[in-house]
Amino acid sequence: MWDWIKDKWELVASALVVLTVYVLGRKKQVAAEEMVEDIIEIKEKEAQAIKKIAGQERLQKALARQKYSESKLNLIKKRATAQSDLEKEMDVFKEISVEEKLRLAKAHQKYINSRIALKKQAKTAQSELERETVSRKLELIELAKEDPEEIDKILMEELNIAKLK
Repeated sequence: MWDWIKDKWELVASALVVLTVYVLGRKKQVAAEEMVEDIIEIKEKEAQAIKKIAGQERLQKALARQKYSESKLNLIKKRATAQSDLEKEMDVFKEISVEEKLRLAKAHQKYINSRIALKKQAKTAQSELERETVSRKLELIELAKEDPEEIDKILMEELNIAKLK
């Protein structure tokens, strides 16, 4: 047998090399198959994450559309309410007498003049106390804008002002 090995040593060495290469190649093939399986698993997880994110984006878009629709509906309702309020005011205005219209016009003019004067005071106010006083005056005049006597009364009693210029 040793003689046969001595004669065929090249063949034996080649067989050992082929066997070693086969074993190493098989190990690399198994490792490559595992790597491919890992890549496929990662890609599946990535696809699931993308589907989840896309679902969330669609949900957010749907919520945004719903909020937009609700805000538009609220705006339409407010416009309708404002229109009906305006119609009611016009009906009331048509029903009141000439004297009442004149009184309301004077009250409105006094209200406007008072607001203008107070806005000027607010612009020239030097301290925070003056600004707060002017804002309080504006609030009180806003409460009594329909009645000129009430405006005078507020200016006299609350603020010790005889008349605003």
